[in-house]
Amino acid sequence: MYKKLTRFVPDDHKTALSLASLYEQQGLMVEARQQYLVAAEAYTRAGETREALDVLRRIADLDPTNTQVRLRLADSYARENLPDLAAEAYTEAGERLAARKEFEPALEAFVKALTLRPASHTALHGLLAAHTALGTADDAAEVLEQAVKERPGDLEVRAMLARAYVEAEDAQRAERATHELVTRDPSSFTLFFDVVRLQLRLGSTDDAARLLAWVAELALTGRQAPALVELAQEILARNPEQVEAHRMLVRAYTSLRDEARLRSALEAFVDAAEATGAVEDERRALTRLVRLAPDEPGHRARLEELGGPLLDEEEEAARAAAAELPTFESFMLDDNSTPTPAGPSDAPAPEFEWNSVAEPPRFDADARRPFGRARPRVRVELCRRASARGRRRVLRRPQRSDGRGRRRPGPLRSTAVSRTTAAELSGVRLRRPRAGRGRARRRVARRRRGRRAHAPAGDRERRLLHRAGLRRHRARHARHARATVRPARRD
Repeated sequence: MYKKLTRFVPDDHKTALSLASLYEQQGLMVEARQQYLVAAEAYTRAGETREALDVLRRIADLDPTNTQVRLRLADSYARENLPDLAAEAYTEAGERLAARKEFEPALEAFVKALTLRPASHTALHGLLAAHTALGTADDAAEVLEQAVKERPGDLEVRAMLARAYVEAEDAQRAERATHELVTRDPSSFTLFFDVVRLQLRLGSTDDAARLLAWVAELALTGRQAPALVELAQEILARNPEQVEAHRMLVRAYTSLRDEARLRSALEAFVDAAEATGAVEDERRALTRLVRLAPDEPGHRARLEELGGPLLDEEEEAARAAAAELPTFESFMLDDNSTPTPAGPSDAPAPEFEWNSVAEPPRFDADARRPFGRARPRVRVELCRRASARGRRRVLRRPQRSDGRGRRRPGPLRSTAVSRTTAAELSGVRLRRPRAGRGRARRRVARRRRGRRAHAPAGDRERRLLHRAGLRRHRARHARHARATVRPARRD
């Protein structure tokens, strides 16, 4: 039906959009793109630019490989004064072109994106990649140098500048840019590895070893010992007598705890130090080698010829600290005191008396209380049972001071205590409950529950009312008992 309508009204944007959506649902992307283009042109002729841009955006999403549509969309965004959307469209078009190895139009797209949005990291990355592919990394370095001047705190731009100098093979500026970046952000020390490789490509092994020694501590801390080993071996492959590279290789194997390779690295270090005349480095390497392989007489003899073992500064400090530590004899014995020889004592050993029995300790009730807090004198009166948990009411009359050094009885106070505490205060010996009494009670209770379950409704109601009356009667009796307390009996 929509096809028939297009015959009569070929430029109707509504019909074109409906037909394009149907084609898109059926998977006919080519036909859908044609209808979207018809709708976009119709919107443009009608002066509805924003609607035309939306349609172009749908075409670009429908066909991501069509860079011409995306560039057209970016130009339309730029004309409509939408710089962010235009820069994003230019950047996406540049990435598509760079993926197809079309670096010159990609570079133009990235330049347009940076003109609209200079702080775009994505556009700067694309610009650097395009210039590197075209062999003009110097131009990218100039753009990035200007960006660093405008935004000195942007670490990502500084990292791109260091990469640009490495790609341009400008070792001096690459080292300077990388050093400034690592000073601000030590976690980006891996960029120094690229500078070291650049120095190796340029044939400067001494500068490569110097940079590797500068970044060695950060590399070992950041668990990059394998990369350190690889670079040190590359330096030694070009210059086997590079002492600094041997030193870095020994440090890396020490960090990796690889004793076999550490031994071979130390032996190579000894040979290189002997060839270059570095006596101190040779002595240090031989000192570690003698510790690692004490059965080799040649290393020990060579070390004795050079003047004996030579420790590092850290080892010397550790030995000095250990020498200053006091021993057991230095602080337990005096200089003028003579130690007593350990031997059998002349004093007779105490004889054990089998018939002697120690008197058992007496229990003091007040000993359970903290020191300085004695139990006050009380008058105890056991009242009737107050609850089903075996609680009792006692009357306490503590002795108080009247301020003149005399003790006078205080007011009576009624306190709820447990059955054991009440018996302890009153001196009554409690009777131990008979065994099996609780079991019999539970059995009787089960029988009563069974009879109540089968009893008529009227009997149950009467029992409930009777039980409620008993509760009220007992509560009333308990209140009366608490109100009328009998005086305590005097012994």
